[in-house]
Amino acid sequence: MATFHYCIECNNMLYPKEEKSQKRLLYACRNCDYSEVAKNMCIFRNELRSSLVETVGITADLGSDPTLPRSNKECPSCHERESVFFHLQGKSAETKMSLYYVCVNCGRVY
Repeated sequence: MATFHYCIECNNMLYPKEEKSQKRLLYACRNCDYSEVAKNMCIFRNELRSSLVETVGITADLGSDPTLPRSNKECPSCHERESVFFHLQGKSAETKMSLYYVCVNCGRVY
């Protein structure tokens, strides 16, 4: 979660700024001359999580498709050791190609 820093002199928001001479990160006010040294060097964190959008179109009946390759990877839900698998790339060319497994017993996509 983002933490906002505020100026103790004028109560405006402080913005990250590099102090090149000392090679350190500061939070500086844009309205007055106040600045403070940053305690944490991370100013932004982008957490990527897989979403349900990635598995849209992948249905449980893929387990009965005879053209898909089979694997003996264990299903995390029912512990069946038979599944089908396939590669799927996201919509844009920059996205990674993902390997999906579909359990032939319960239909779980993992």
